[in-house]
Amino acid sequence: MGGDLHELLRREPGLSGVISATRGNHGQSIALAAASHGVAATIVEPHGNSVEKNAAMRAFGAELIEFGLDGAAFRRIPNGVDAALFFPAPAAEQAALRAASGLPTDKILFAFVGRLTQQKRPDILLEAWSRCATSRRPRSERRRRCSRPCSARTIA
Repeated sequence: MGGDLHELLRREPGLSGVISATRGNHGQSIALAAASHGVAATIVEPHGNSVEKNAAMRAFGAELIEFGLDGAAFRRIPNGVDAALFFPAPAAEQAALRAASGLPTDKILFAFVGRLTQQKRPDILLEAWSRCATSRRPRSERRRRCSRPCSARTIA
């Protein structure tokens, strides 16, 4: 963090402080680097964070702001898809389904299930798909981005 903060101060000479969100270790490095450069450090951390890590951040001069919930307040919700019912079909069945849908059997197929709206950023989705498809080509044929528009087909 010290080098990054030094570079930030070089680019922003009037900078009076830094702020970050963390649970502790990163916050300690930010607080120490800020103190060594003479700028204020504010660390946003969850309620119920480690008392020891909070004390260390304060010892380095950071102001702590408790915000949000401690991770203990959250519960894991398992995937809502029953893997016993929904799983990849055998290769022969996949080929038959592609043929019945008029899809090529020798191409990578990307699928999206859901409502495609601007808020879901379809441009990012298409870019990610094109990168995945490109990454499966031999290294000699890879390009950072598609050199031609990706072809897409909607199946309703």
